[in-house]
Amino acid sequence: MALKRSTARNIFIAGSFLCFVGLLALTADFHSVVAERTNEKEGLTEDVLRGKDVWENYNCVNCHGRLGEGAYYAPDLTKAYSRMGPGWIKHMMLDPAVAYWGPEWNQVGRRKMPKLGLSDQEADDVIAFLRFLDGIDTNGWPPPESSTPSTYIQPGTDAWAGKEVFERLQCTLCHPMNGQPALNPMGPDLTFVVSRLPIDWIRTEIRTPQADFAASPMPNFGEELLPNDEIELVIEYLKHTNRALGGKNIAQGGK
Repeated sequence: MALKRSTARNIFIAGSFLCFVGLLALTADFHSVVAERTNEKEGLTEDVLRGKDVWENYNCVNCHGRLGEGAYYAPDLTKAYSRMGPGWIKHMMLDPAVAYWGPEWNQVGRRKMPKLGLSDQEADDVIAFLRFLDGIDTNGWPPPESSTPSTYIQPGTDAWAGKEVFERLQCTLCHPMNGQPALNPMGPDLTFVVSRLPIDWIRTEIRTPQADFAASPMPNFGEELLPNDEIELVIEYLKHTNRALGGKNIAQGGK
């Protein structure tokens, strides 16, 4: 049975009205959660805004993506702050060539980040911008497979806290770690140290470096600068790196 013209008109009007109401409801819902999910209220600080300007001025988006937008020539940086850590990011921005260490990076045609000539302040501002992006609830974006497994550490874990202690004490000044050369290489590479040496020995070495080797150049940080519980966090970070890079099982027994 064919609809009357008036009935069709009424269905059209009612349908359009319902769609309009639905659109208004979805828009209102979006605006009610956007501030919370983007942490814009507390997160949009002056350094974050400066970092966004640096990001745009240097056209970072030509190679990197963030929040699903941008190029895919280089990694998506939406969660780079928690994945790589501020220390490594700054190191990469100021002198990326130092990060390209080992045969993997020396292959012909390998994509590499250019040295942009950023100032120290610009690098800090970009890190603040990446910290802000990292705090946005992105419903899991980018997917884990787009992260670098060797460097990803879940924030809030003991390994994450241990990495912060590791960076605070500037252990990489002397020790190569995770493919990164030491600035002043006086100590062994610690990437797989828990595969080579027992945990008890590592714990003792960190606490009293000269106990086993009197001429060890490693400083004794003392319990005030490095409490015992922070040594355990550093060990968790070393265990995490060992696992992430496919290291052997944790060493057992004596040295």
